[in-house]
Amino acid sequence: MSELPSGTHTPDRWALIEIVEEENKPVRKILAGWEDIDKWRISSAVNKINIDLTKDHITAETSNGSTYILYTEQQGLKNSTIAIYNQLREMYGEDVNLVTL
Repeated sequence: MSELPSGTHTPDRWALIEIVEEENKPVRKILAGWEDIDKWRISSAVNKINIDLTKDHITAETSNGSTYILYTEQQGLKNSTIAIYNQLREMYGEDVNLVTL
């Protein structure tokens, strides 16, 4: 799985996932999808989530310096991201879960 280079990203669909990795430490990442170009990515670890209830989006900052603009109505899995999440479940079993904001 590749990680996006640093920058600002606004996916068409997104889900926050938590994966228990090394040393049983949970890490939260963004599973992002772009429907028009049938592209998906998993971010590096999420360091900070900014929620402003007066806005229609959330911003998330990752460990590689990327910022994600996540529109709240676009949270969830769709098309290719469903398949990727299912693959993650096969790989990690109970150690991967969706996180709802």
